[in-house]
Amino acid sequence: MFRLFVLVMMICRAFCPTALEAQTTTTDYRSGLHLSLRGGWDVPSYLGFSPYIQYKPGFSAGVSADYYWKWFGLGADFDYMANASRSIYPTDDLYLLMTEPFENFYLEENRIERFFLGGGFSLKLQPTNNFSTELKIRGGVSSISGGYTLLMGAPFGYDLEPLNFHAGFEQADNEVVPAGKVQLELKYFFSEMVGFNLGAYYLSQFSVPEAYDPPSGIYSGYYPVTTAGGVNSIETDFIPAFSPCNCDYSSWGVTAGITVRIPESRRKPRDVPQTGNIRVTARDVQTGQLLPNTQVALKNAAGAEVGRGVTDANGDVYFLEMPFDNYFIEGTLYDKRLKGNAVRRTEFSSTRRQVEKEILYDDPNFILQGQVVKCNTNTSLPRVSVVLKNLEGASEKRTITNGNGEYIFHLNGRSDYQIYANKDMHLSLIEHLSTRGYDRNATLFINLEICMEPLGCGDIYHVYYDYNDTIINREGKRELDVVAQFLRDNPGLKAEIQGHTDARGTEDYNKKLSIRRANSAKQYLTEQGIAYGRLSVQGFGEQYPLEKCNPSCKVDEDHHHYRTNRRTDVKIICKN
Repeated sequence: MFRLFVLVMMICRAFCPTALEAQTTTTDYRSGLHLSLRGGWDVPSYLGFSPYIQYKPGFSAGVSADYYWKWFGLGADFDYMANASRSIYPTDDLYLLMTEPFENFYLEENRIERFFLGGGFSLKLQPTNNFSTELKIRGGVSSISGGYTLLMGAPFGYDLEPLNFHAGFEQADNEVVPAGKVQLELKYFFSEMVGFNLGAYYLSQFSVPEAYDPPSGIYSGYYPVTTAGGVNSIETDFIPAFSPCNCDYSSWGVTAGITVRIPESRRKPRDVPQTGNIRVTARDVQTGQLLPNTQVALKNAAGAEVGRGVTDANGDVYFLEMPFDNYFIEGTLYDKRLKGNAVRRTEFSSTRRQVEKEILYDDPNFILQGQVVKCNTNTSLPRVSVVLKNLEGASEKRTITNGNGEYIFHLNGRSDYQIYANKDMHLSLIEHLSTRGYDRNATLFINLEICMEPLGCGDIYHVYYDYNDTIINREGKRELDVVAQFLRDNPGLKAEIQGHTDARGTEDYNKKLSIRRANSAKQYLTEQGIAYGRLSVQGFGEQYPLEKCNPSCKVDEDHHHYRTNRRTDVKIICKN
């Protein structure tokens, strides 16, 4: 093993300078010549005339040469295998006719040697420059010799006789038999040109001729043995083989060794740049939707960031004129990491100068994105606090709008939310949102605009009522919820609640009705957490209509005049 290590180091030192000097060439590691030296362990299998002959596992050695054009190649192998013969004839408790024990034995064995020379095609799978898996199929010729085995024995007082015999294999000069071999090999290159290999093979030699023994006139033979009660007995005559078996001889084995790779190299043309473009596309896994505004970072093999960008409206970002190298791609969309990707140096070439990769968003939540604007305008409101309340989990999230008044939140599926904006002396509409009606497999983004309007000292906010009623209806509650949130966000303010009616009914009745309406609104606001002392009440009856009645309203019971005037005004009062 030490000598093998020294040999590898010498080869590496011999080739490494050449590899370093070849920086000016374009190298194709999938094409080129492979020269391999290997040693291993061979396990034979032989089924001949005698059932008592076997061969022991032994040493194997070989060399091979393969030339690859990308994934296909041609190659040649030369292998040597040596296995000791072994007689497995049962000599323990051996008797002649169950009466006379065998006491004298003589055993002669010599090893069998085989040579294989073959050629054929090779197939290669090479995912990286350093690692490859190869399948080699070879056809050729083989020679085989040796394997003489003779076991003699006799009871006491008898002459020795052959019990188990095989004359082995003695082929004449240049006599060979057809053979085939299949080998699977794994290679790992720890430098540009030197690596180690691990393999397994199956070798078969067909119709192998056996040697003839002139003194006995046979090729092989044996005395059959019967076994009963743990005793072995010879009870029949010797069975000879007067003709050769010409059987197949096969073996399998494992090998390890070193490989020298001479890749195909070409002088790099001056007009072929060694840089290329990387196109990264961000996509949602569940909907397949392309994702704009995704932050993308490109890092080299050492983990250092070499590029950063944001995907465009088509979900793409480009990194231009990047050196041919290995890269890692990371992405983030609204603080959620995407499933990254990698770019391998081998994916670039002089004809393929753009590599395209995807990064995938696999978060199961929805993305709420929207904008806060001034009501009834397109004016966005930056630096505004936006509050999201989960009505089921009683949890709350906050964020600040960017320079364009934009905000985002992540929403759970099958949940109900309330959302509003918060800004000093601004009143925000309160929006209600539910994800129960959305399918995450079809939708990722949910859009929602929030409207705000300035509300200063003395400004009035209207809440309307049904005819002759003081009960806060559903629409009125939504309006008072907005007022309550405004007062909570501006704790230094007070409110004067002014009740009004339309012109129908007597003046005295309308006065009392307006006071009841104002008190009803005050009661609702206190239930929403507004301190009682911050609210005052006045009733004006029909004294201050927003719209005066004209002749047409006299005959129209549901005229706009009536609906507009039956109201409660909330007037903002600033402290002195």
